[in-house]
Amino acid sequence: RANNFANYQQATAKPKKASMTKQQIATTKDLLHNDVKRSAGGQQVKTKNENIKLNKLRGKSFNDPLWKKFINQLPAKEMAKIVTYGGYQTLGDSKYGIQHAYNFDGPAGISSFFVKLNTTAYPCASMIASTWNKQLAYQRANQLVKKLQT
Repeated sequence: RANNFANYQQATAKPKKASMTKQQIATTKDLLHNDVKRSAGGQQVKTKNENIKLNKLRGKSFNDPLWKKFINQLPAKEMAKIVTYGGYQTLGDSKYGIQHAYNFDGPAGISSFFVKLNTTAYPCASMIASTWNKQLAYQRANQLVKKLQT
């Protein structure tokens, strides 16, 4: 805003040139085209099919060794796909027992602007809290629970 936005063109211009180091290029190619993962120590770790389905991990501790086996069976290409295309959803993969799910719940309710769904929006929790009205907060929570059960 200084000088009536005098630097607007410069601030909003696209970068002139983007560059990557040779190491960044090699790592990116590994993630996109190979079934090879690198450990934190830089050593290559081959994908090993353990035939473990995600439901076998339900209730297991984060530190359970089965988690490492499950993740080590996922090829780098699959992991890249999960991260790249997994916004607002969990991508399904029957080979690993991963169910597809949309993740549209949030602090204002259940809604989506990606797919056609019946949606509900509630006043945000901080607004309800600022009323100091416990009955109103309870009613909001109760309505949200009812919506989730339908």
